[in-house]
Amino acid sequence: MTLPVKDIDLVTLVEHIFANDVTPETGFDIASTVATAGVSFAIECMANAMGKLALRVDTKQGEVNFAGWDVTQLRSHSGNAFSMTISRKNMPGAWNLGVQFEPMLSEAGALARQKLEDERGPESMDDRIRRILNTDPAEALFEANAENFRPSKHGDMLKKIAVTALKTSAGPASDMTAPPPGVSSKECMAISEFNEDPFRFEGSWSGCALTMRPTRKAESRNDETKWKTSCSGWDCVRCFTGLEFLFVMSQIITDAGLRPAVSAELNHMLPRRLWSSLDQGSILLEEIGIASVRDGGGLVSKKILQVIDDIMKISQKDRSKSGLNPEVS
Repeated sequence: MTLPVKDIDLVTLVEHIFANDVTPETGFDIASTVATAGVSFAIECMANAMGKLALRVDTKQGEVNFAGWDVTQLRSHSGNAFSMTISRKNMPGAWNLGVQFEPMLSEAGALARQKLEDERGPESMDDRIRRILNTDPAEALFEANAENFRPSKHGDMLKKIAVTALKTSAGPASDMTAPPPGVSSKECMAISEFNEDPFRFEGSWSGCALTMRPTRKAESRNDETKWKTSCSGWDCVRCFTGLEFLFVMSQIITDAGLRPAVSAELNHMLPRRLWSSLDQGSILLEEIGIASVRDGGGLVSKKILQVIDDIMKISQKDRSKSGLNPEVS
């Protein structure tokens, strides 16, 4: 596990990296480990703020503008899933932010659920396992009925966040499309293609920058200081793309006045030790990503981008693989 988040010494860790023999071959791996942990921790801190943003956009007739970015909700959306395009006027490149809340029963749904359980009667463990492994027609009908679930509201738990980098034109008069800042064209999807299926939360797709299930489950009931968090980016390069998105989202959250929601989550995480599947040396690199986000107030600021940029400067070839925007820092 990492040290408690509040106790990580960022300066000492960064000095330790550069005091050792970092080669062009290892520079990319080091930077990607830092980036992955930074994305992971930032999402944990920012997830609730993104959920609040989705609900605010929904109440504002589907469009708001913060930090120079237009956040536009796509017309068709379900009660617990929101798909928002984030773009700038007269500039190419955009993002899609998908926010999915845990479905919550409506009053009618609660009655229907109780009726379903009454009809099912007492279940043995074997019966329950068989029902989970084999589709229950009655359960499928219940889940498919939208009237059984109410629209999401503030306070509901987030289920999943998904981000896609999009290639767009600078405006109707322009035929040339381009990715958002700091992202390579090959890591994007054309917005026209994306809009054919704007609610993408499962699996893999072109342009997917990150998918994340915010975690709040203690690994040990006897030690509440131990919590698990992880980045679900499809590969290291995508976590760099995820950082670029979170840098933009951090500006939007700040301008929207949602930083208190981020601070609340950050304060919740400060005494926690985070689990890792890596070796001890790599955990030190994860701590750099975590502490960089911590020192940015739970947001992705220039601090973590600068740390990664310094590592990547070891090799111009490796730098070009990262997808990071060299002008950011």
